[in-house]
Amino acid sequence: MNLYAYVRNDPINRSDPTGREGIEQALNNFAWLFAPHADREDRAIHGDRFAAAPPPAVPQGTLQVGAAVSGTLPGGLTGEVEGGAGASLAGELAVHGRASFGQSTDVNGGIAIRATGTVTDAPSFSDLRGPSTTTSATVGGNGELFSIGRVETITSDGRQVSGVTASIGAAMSADPSVSRTTDQTGVIIFNERQRDRQ
Repeated sequence: MNLYAYVRNDPINRSDPTGREGIEQALNNFAWLFAPHADREDRAIHGDRFAAAPPPAVPQGTLQVGAAVSGTLPGGLTGEVEGGAGASLAGELAVHGRASFGQSTDVNGGIAIRATGTVTDAPSFSDLRGPSTTTSATVGGNGELFSIGRVETITSDGRQVSGVTASIGAAMSADPSVSRTTDQTGVIIFNERQRDRQ
């Protein structure tokens, strides 16, 4: 049995001469008995009160939908122009425009019109501004196509943002293909979330 638990094993620096410490202090002392060693040291240094809970994390993620027109030249050079709108889990609303150029394994070429959707783990649409790369696979037949791919962006402060993009549409040629493009995205955010400054 620990006779000094009521003063956290420190009868020299802590005391309770009346034996009437408040309920909050008693609860803190009781919790301290079961706290990990590092937590005990932190409480001893920073005081008896329980630390305030950190603010809830802002949800991360964006969803963009839009329409795109793409074309592939014989030999596989491909390009696409897309426009659309989106929302983020942080509550932002935005419109975007994207131009993409790259290489495709579709050597026959053709033109496609498609509806697009992209989901990313970006905290804000501002992280999607600028260059990115998309690697995608397309399957189809009878003039219809479906494409799915991965989007990767390095933000201006060096963080990696990634996501998944998918599209469905109609094409003059719908041969199965794989493509890799470099994208340039412009975003207008109507209610941009302010980042916490450290």
